[in-house]
Amino acid sequence: MKIFSDRNEDLEARSRRFNLCITRIQEKLEAGKNPTDFVTKLLRETLGLEKEPLLDRSHHTLRVRPQEDQPPRAFVVRFHYYREKEAILRKAATATDLTMPHRDRIRVFPDYTQATVVKRHSFTDPVMKNVAVAKQSG
Repeated sequence: MKIFSDRNEDLEARSRRFNLCITRIQEKLEAGKNPTDFVTKLLRETLGLEKEPLLDRSHHTLRVRPQEDQPPRAFVVRFHYYREKEAILRKAATATDLTMPHRDRIRVFPDYTQATVVKRHSFTDPVMKNVAVAKQSG
């Protein structure tokens, strides 16, 4: 079972290799527009890119639309070219302030699997370290 679990984790991680997550974009801001076109223009304006990046698709994360007092869902963006994704991630990491044209601050992250997120947090967060150890032993 461990072998199949590891293979599944590897396949999921490889399928997310070209993805980024963009958080803190208000709900319904892209209403009436194609989400991929919306995110393309958003990245160009926010990061000051010379040309629009080539995206395969983009969508909100798969969960129920949040209430007004809850944080908005993240966008998952799949890039056509890996190098373009890495360049945008590098530019977002070095930028001091990623503010959208209507004053919302966004954050850009790699799209990691849940198991990878738990393992990464185990290095810094003692509570998550216990969760990672419990998952490895069970």
